[in-house]
Amino acid sequence: MSRERFIDLTEPFVHGENIGVTLQGDLPVYLGHKCYAYDLGIKSHAGTYFETSSHVFRDGRDTDTLSPSDVMMAACVVRLSEKEEGAIDAAELEEKTGTDRTAGQSPFFPGDALLVATSGQRDRWFTEAAAEWMAERGAKLLGAELDRYDTGFADPTGFFLPLFRAEIPIVANLIHWDQLPEGRCRLLVAPLLVRGVCTVPARVVAILEQAD
Repeated sequence: MSRERFIDLTEPFVHGENIGVTLQGDLPVYLGHKCYAYDLGIKSHAGTYFETSSHVFRDGRDTDTLSPSDVMMAACVVRLSEKEEGAIDAAELEEKTGTDRTAGQSPFFPGDALLVATSGQRDRWFTEAAAEWMAERGAKLLGAELDRYDTGFADPTGFFLPLFRAEIPIVANLIHWDQLPEGRCRLLVAPLLVRGVCTVPARVVAILEQAD
């Protein structure tokens, strides 16, 4: 027998920090009880968020184009070796997910989400070659334990161009990496569907099979 274990990887929004919450006026009353309703002010790149290709390419996909098959998928979790900082390149990803399935590798198949843990070292980033590797290997989605996925706007690596050309979305600001074992799991990603918008809050849950 096996049972499922659910790990919520979602960073919650906090009123006054990354979301504005305003109680609406003139609340309707239902059998003597006020029915509470709120106006929410949310920044797109806050909390745990989902981002599509139209973040860079305006003719790319937006969140309202997602189908149920786009948000439920198998996932491969890899843990990279500890480094103080530095780039994550294709060779490092291949070493952890290589097709020869040697010891210490996590099987990664086309159509998988790739979840990259960096042992708490958040000051790392991906190279353009790493994105090309993900596209060649058929990654469906990328999530990582990083403060940023590229080096920034001043001197970027170019990571997002091949990634979004291949229509590989990202989920950012995931938490509870310490509860997520290396290997395979299922992943549920539930972004808001907002027409014409590329980046929205999302609930992200890893589902693991466990023996009783």
